[in-house]
Amino acid sequence: MSRPTPPSSGKAENPAMSVPSLHPAETTRLGHEARTVVHDLNNQLTAILGFSRILLEDIAADSPSRADVEQIASAAERAAQSAHQLLAIGRRLNAESGDRGPDTEATVEKAASQATACPGKSGTGAEAATAEDMETILVVEDEDALRKLAVRLLRPRGYEVLEARSASEALDLCRSHEGEIHMLMTDVVMPLMSGPELVQAATKIRPRAKVLYTTGFSHDIARERGVNIDEAEILTKPYGREDLVDKVRHILEGP
Repeated sequence: MSRPTPPSSGKAENPAMSVPSLHPAETTRLGHEARTVVHDLNNQLTAILGFSRILLEDIAADSPSRADVEQIASAAERAAQSAHQLLAIGRRLNAESGDRGPDTEATVEKAASQATACPGKSGTGAEAATAEDMETILVVEDEDALRKLAVRLLRPRGYEVLEARSASEALDLCRSHEGEIHMLMTDVVMPLMSGPELVQAATKIRPRAKVLYTTGFSHDIARERGVNIDEAEILTKPYGREDLVDKVRHILEGP
């Protein structure tokens, strides 16, 4: 005899919330994997959203190409929704394993909403520095697209930007660059040497350099990697143009 089918609640189940009971070790492993995937997805979203926004600034409202760029931005929004679901799973897994790190979902959704905004022409205007007071930022990022995006966003605002794709390249620049380096902008998680390890070594060479960490992980992972969450300046990926520029200005103008 077949078993009766339970009555339907009339509501579609949300797969993000349908997490079966797991062994604690498996829960911890899956939670870690979910955070790693979100980190990689945030890296890609940062590049897609950032370059889409740049293109939208330069394309006229009546240009046929604008619709193409808006489709790219729309795809990025859908990717952000996938990140939203994955973060929901991650939160559930983290809660089951006792890990209640800060939530980055709001950052993902904020960046996605920025992608479809229609920004006006910004130019460099009064925000650009003059040759006499130009400040130098060393951007350290192993993801090529993200490093190039940061450079693309900062240089029009009048900053001199140095690029390094690894901690070793960054340390070489700290030693060889003839001028002052006012800020070190580094990813928290990088191959061979982490961001905090790089900061510790770089500030011995450039003790006056201020520091901005970027990360696609939540702050609990940054803490595990050695970042002092209570004192450090952190920019969570994906970030928009104004997020980056405002954060850099805030740090450089601070004490």
